[in-house]
Amino acid sequence: MSTRHAADQRQFLNFDDRVSILVGLCDQLGADGVEGQFE
Repeated sequence: MSTRHAADQRQFLNFDDRVSILVGLCDQLGADGVEGQFE
């Protein structure tokens, strides 16, 4: 069970990294409208 939890944690961290990259791109483009849709 602990092994499965570790795998889920890695997936979550990978997903979080992707979100951070998307947010960074939105900030660079100054796409405030896009950021509002995520809220």
